[in-house]
Amino acid sequence: MTDKSQMDNDDAAVLMKRALGGYRGFIATAVPSLAFVVVWVITNDLNLSLIVSLVAAGISAIIQIILRDTLQHVINGLIGIAISAAAAKFTGKPEDAFLPGLVINVTYGIVYFIAQLIRKPILGFVVGGILGDLTSWLKDPKKVQAAWIAGWFWVGLFALRMAIQTPLYLAEQVAALGIARVAMGWPGFLLVSALSYKVMKPAFSRRAQ
Repeated sequence: MTDKSQMDNDDAAVLMKRALGGYRGFIATAVPSLAFVVVWVITNDLNLSLIVSLVAAGISAIIQIILRDTLQHVINGLIGIAISAAAAKFTGKPEDAFLPGLVINVTYGIVYFIAQLIRKPILGFVVGGILGDLTSWLKDPKKVQAAWIAGWFWVGLFALRMAIQTPLYLAEQVAALGIARVAMGWPGFLLVSALSYKVMKPAFSRRAQ
């Protein structure tokens, strides 16, 4: 047996939390978007809003380095901000800064939904991979069921984001769209992660094996 297969319940819980992300990662990715929204609402200046959001992302990266924390979320955030800035600058429409995020959200939603329909939930592969159990969990009905239930939380989150944010994007309501993006971003992610963790922990912990 490998060391991972011998981990106790607490170690499994820690790894599952890491699989769903950490609070520093949420903050690192949320701050740039929040900065964009705040500056845009105050100034209505697209260039300044983009610059401030990029600076905020850079500061988040420096803080993560000082804390010796992973830069994964910061790098993802920087890439996202860069793509959003390019989209907004290319069209000259500030609402298009949120277009890449909407497209990504739709893509995730479709992929998760299809995986749910064929009962091969994405979240099972994510958590299973972190726990050293990438595919064998599919042979355990309890694990499949737990991941399947948790997967619907994510499908619901993606669907809710689109239902609220798409009309705001089409109406060119940049401030409202930005607020909705931030409010439904990391807070929604935290809530759904917590629900997923609660549902999946009993089945994926060593004690359940």
